[in-house]
Order: sequence, then C-alpha cells, then structure tokens
Amino acid sequence: ASLRRPTHTWERERERMIEEQDTQVKLEKLTIATDEDPAVARFTLTDDDDTLGNSWRYMLRKDHDVDFCGYCIPHHLDKKMEIGVQERDGDTAGAVFRRGLLSLAGVCDHVRDEFGAE
Repeated sequence: ASLRRPTHTWERERERMIEEQDTQVKLEKLTIATDEDPAVARFTLTDDDDTLGNSWRYMLRKDHDVDFCGYCIPHHLDKKMEIGVQERDGDTAGAVFRRGLLSLAGVCDHVRDEFGAE
C-alpha cells in the first residue's frame, strides 16, 4: 500500500507521545502521514538534516520488528526530512518510531557521559 502525502498533523498521536515521553521534544516539528495499515507511516521532521536522519535510521534498522526504514531529504534547500517506517510484528509504526528515538537518546546520553567526564 502506498502512503498518502501528509495533509494534517496527527493530533491524537502527538498528544499520546507528549504524555508518554520522558524527554522534551518539540513535537510541533513532527507531522505524521499514515496509511490504512497502522504498521506503516511516514514522519516528516522540520529543521533536521542527514545527521539525525542517518542516526535514526540506523537505530530503527537495529530493531528486529522493523521491516523497512528509510529517510530522505526531498530538497537540500528545504529544511525537512522524511522518515518512512514499516513494522512487521503487530506494533504501530509510531511506537517503533518512538523506540528508535529513545534508543538514539540513550546512545547520546552514553556518549555524553563517557566523553564529558574527561
């Protein structure tokens, strides 16, 4: 099934993510486009680039429940990045996306703790 272009921000998912998350993230930067299948979604982040995209894609691909994950920057002058996620074991793409975010935050915390002590 193909993804539809994002037409609006998914308010319920945003609110749920705000309530559940442990870290502060500016969710107004996030737009979510879903298909009929909740295991498939495309997330558009504004003001981000390849540094975050490649790191996030790497963390998501390490998750054995992820069937597909990729990102692109549609145009180098456009400050937005699109991440596509397809989950394989019954969870939602939003939950997998969030796990990737928390895993990446954990890696960043570890690097800060290890190299910040010197």
